[in-house]
Amino acid sequence: MGLVKSTFHSLSSLFKKILRGKLKPLSYKTAVGKYSPIVTRILSDAMLFNEIPAATEAESLRGEFILRKLHEFGIYEPYQDEMGNIAVIFPASRFTDKYVLLYTDIGTEQYSSLESLVHLTETRAKEMGITDESLGVAALLNFTEHIQTNSYEYPQNVICLFTNLSNEAGEFKALEYFLKTFPGSISFALYVSSIQQGNFEPQPLGHSKLSVRIYTPEQDVLNHSEKSSAITVLSHIAFQLGSIQWDKESKTALNIARIDAGIGFGYYPSEGMLDLELFSLNASILEMMKNTVTATIEKITQEMGAKAEITLLSHVPPGNPELNSVLLGTLKEVYKRLKIQQCSISIPTKTTFLHSFNIPAITLGITRGKKGKQDEYIEIEPIEVGFQQLHLFLELGIEAVELNETE
Repeated sequence: MGLVKSTFHSLSSLFKKILRGKLKPLSYKTAVGKYSPIVTRILSDAMLFNEIPAATEAESLRGEFILRKLHEFGIYEPYQDEMGNIAVIFPASRFTDKYVLLYTDIGTEQYSSLESLVHLTETRAKEMGITDESLGVAALLNFTEHIQTNSYEYPQNVICLFTNLSNEAGEFKALEYFLKTFPGSISFALYVSSIQQGNFEPQPLGHSKLSVRIYTPEQDVLNHSEKSSAITVLSHIAFQLGSIQWDKESKTALNIARIDAGIGFGYYPSEGMLDLELFSLNASILEMMKNTVTATIEKITQEMGAKAEITLLSHVPPGNPELNSVLLGTLKEVYKRLKIQQCSISIPTKTTFLHSFNIPAITLGITRGKKGKQDEYIEIEPIEVGFQQLHLFLELGIEAVELNETE
C-alpha cells in the first residue's frame, strides 16, 4: 500500500508540474506507476481541460486549448466554424466519400474555479466537471494524436469533432450546424463520453428539456400577506408534476433536474427556477407530456399569483432502434473482445439527435464513474480499455456497416 501511495504522490506531483507549466504533457513517454503512458496522458489532459472556465462564447477558451493541443500533434489547420466547432478529418486508406464521425462535448453544465480542480486518489479522479466530458475530450484528443503520429488509415474517412452540445443558443445547435454544412456522407457516429463504459442502449429515448423561471412579489418575513413565495410556488409545481402518472410501457418519465430559489435571509424568495427533463420512447406521448407540463405550470402560477417564463431548451424525438442495429451488434463484439461488462439500460443520450439526420449513432464511454451533487468522480483503471474501444470499434464498425450495405 505504501508503494502505491508513493507512486500516486509522484503522479500527482507530475500533474501539478504540468499545471504550473514546468512540464508539458508530451514530455514523458514512460508509464507512471501501474498505469500506462496513454492513461497518464489522458488524465493530465482531462485535468487541464477541466479547470478551463466554461460558458464562454462558443466555448472559445476551451477551443483554444484544443487548438494548442492539435498544433502540438502537427495539425495546424483544423476545420473551424462560427459555432465553435473544431474538427480534424483523416483521409481513408482508399478512395471513398464515406465518413465516420467521432464527437465529444467541450461544454459543461457547471464550472467552479475551485471545485473544478481535479484531485487524484489511488483509484479515482474527482471533483466537479470531470464526468461532464472532460475525460471524453482528452480521450478524443489523444486518439486524434494516435491517428496523426502513426499515419493510421481506416477504410473510411474519420472525423474527430469537438463541439458544444449545451450552449445558450439551444442544445445541439453547434452539432446541427456542422451536420447541415458538412458536404460528405456520414456512415455512422460515435459519441465519446467520459463515463458510461459498458452501457448498452437498445432503445434510444426521446427527450424535451424545459427551463422554468418563477417570479413573485417581494415581501419580508414579517409580511403575513396571502401572497406566495417563489419556493412555495416551485414546491407546488414539483408536487403536482410528481403526482402525474405517465405511460410506463413507453418508458415515459419526468425528471426534476434542478430546483433553486432564494435571495438571502430576511426576505421570502421572489425568484426561482426549475429545470425539467421529459423522456419517452413514443414521440406523440413526449409531445403530450410537454403540453401537459406547460399547462400545469401555467395553471398553478396563475392560481398562486405568480408569473412564469417557460423556455423549451431542446426537443429531440425518440431514436430509431432499427437504425442502430448494426452498431449495437458491433458494440457487443467490442465488449466481448475487450472483456467489458455490458449493462443494458435506457437513458437519454447525446446520440439520438443524429437519428433525425438518418445517421446511426451510439455512445462509447471511456470509463465508469458517478455524477452527483456531493460526489463526482471517474475510475482510473478502466480508461486503458476504454481508449482501446475507439480503434477496435472503428475497425469492426466500418466492416460491419459496409457488409450490411452489400446484403
